[in-house]
Amino acid sequence: MKHYKYILLLVLFSCSPALGCSMIMRPTTIMEKYENAEHVLTAKIVSAKLIKNENSINEYNRELVEATYELIEQFKGDSNPPVVRAEVFSPGNCMLGLQVGSTYLFYLSDFGSFSRWPTSSSFVTWNLEGTLVVPELEELRELRAKNN
Repeated sequence: MKHYKYILLLVLFSCSPALGCSMIMRPTTIMEKYENAEHVLTAKIVSAKLIKNENSINEYNRELVEATYELIEQFKGDSNPPVVRAEVFSPGNCMLGLQVGSTYLFYLSDFGSFSRWPTSSSFVTWNLEGTLVVPELEELRELRAKNN
């Protein structure tokens, strides 16, 4: 019986980063995500490297991932330079991992030296024609048309 308690605790603690990240942000509409971002685009990551974050006062983000991307479609803002930066991905930091070869729908914000920082609304998509992605892309195209 003791083993069941330990197994249950282990399962709960291993899920806690995911649960914590999922509870941080309230669900937002596509329009809210669009309005809150400076740049909205789909892109494929073509290269990534670790860079030093000289402005960091925290140990956990002294290194950042700087990725260059190939633009697929721009919905808002611009793609100059075609660079996005993010913290190094780890299971407990709720960050979006930037993986070479992966395609993303980015909602980006500019934060000083952290230019082109993905918001929590950004996500990786391996299929731009998937049933969950297509409706969001269609709404983004409509928003782009209204704002041009």
